[in-house]
Amino acid sequence: MDIAYIAIAGLALILFIIVSIISAVKRKHDRRDQIGSRRYKAKNHLMTGAKLHCYQLFNHLFGQTFYIIPDVQLSAVLSHNIRGHDYASARSYLYDKNIDFVFCNKSSMRPVCAVKLDDNDTTGNLTPQDIQRIFLSARLPCIIIKHPRTLSKERAIYELSRVIYETSKLG
Repeated sequence: MDIAYIAIAGLALILFIIVSIISAVKRKHDRRDQIGSRRYKAKNHLMTGAKLHCYQLFNHLFGQTFYIIPDVQLSAVLSHNIRGHDYASARSYLYDKNIDFVFCNKSSMRPVCAVKLDDNDTTGNLTPQDIQRIFLSARLPCIIIKHPRTLSKERAIYELSRVIYETSKLG
């Protein structure tokens, strides 16, 4: 009698493994079909309006010395793995939040400063004040540009030059 139970349990286990394998293969096949059936179209522009205006101005003024990288995730610029803090909570706080521009030193790719365009848009539910506080805690300057659509060459130089110069001298 014990042998019959063992045989039935073994057969059930084998059947379970076979069904699991078939299910996994079917899911993989269905996923490939979904990818193949979806259609995409390239966007006409990566940036428009105030962001494009600022990018072109920043690139003209500072592009010889710095890489100006648009739409950077905060988690790419700021480390959330700090001793004594809740790693998962800090990571989830930064998740899916972007900063408008990051200036990086061309020779080292070290972030020199971040720029937030204050165009009444929030960064993943963060206000410009929240952004300032976060960057201040990281000791990385973040410049808030008010009225970015009307940013002039003179104002951009005034807002950015001192901060970029001081930060770029850090080791």
